Amino acid sequence: MKQAAEGRSSPWNDPITVGDVVRNRLGEWRHTWWFRHAHHPLCTRYSSDVLTVGKLQLCRSCTVVYGAIAIGTLAFILGSSATSKAWPMLFCALAVAAAFLSHPFVYRRLGRRSKDAARGLLGLLIAAWIVSAFGGHPLLAGVSLPVLLLLHRVYGRLRQSPEARVRCRTCPEYREDEICSGFVRQAEVHRRLEEAWSAARTTQVGGAHWASPKLAREDRAE
Repeated sequence: MKQAAEGRSSPWNDPITVGDVVRNRLGEWRHTWWFRHAHHPLCTRYSSDVLTVGKLQLCRSCTVVYGAIAIGTLAFILGSSATSKAWPMLFCALAVAAAFLSHPFVYRRLGRRSKDAARGLLGLLIAAWIVSAFGGHPLLAGVSLPVLLLLHRVYGRLRQSPEARVRCRTCPEYREDEICSGFVRQAEVHRRLEEAWSAARTTQVGGAHWASPKLAREDRAE
């Protein structure tokens, strides 16, 4: 009240600028990069779905997809595949195979290596679409895009069904009030970030910008 009466701004009333948001996001990234792309709980039940590279935790399926996109795009371009008369047939075959194997009902019943193959086909399909769009088959790419986006949306909804989370639902920790062991490390990092960010904000006075959150070395996840 006294600050308001004297015309001085409170740090909580300072406007948030784009620079503030960018600094905050970069500060958050410094401490969460190692698990941001895991896409799964970091527990034994999902250990086969997560690749560990040093401290970095990566979703195995996404890694296969992006690898297949890069390799497939390069291979299709170097092999001049898009100029072949059989290209539309190859594209359709990839689309049918990837759509079938990526259906959540089918995908979750596959073994880990079969899942890798399914995700590899999906990556090749995306690579084929990129080559089609920019390599002589824009009509094929244009017609197939709405269908592929629709399937992506439908499959995404199906993946949210209770049956898709059977490993979580059958875990002894599922009904407990506490955070499960698969997310406890991530939650701890976010909690400490919130505390550090709040403390940095409240200690600044009028006119100062939001500071990038910083954690002590012992507070950072290893």
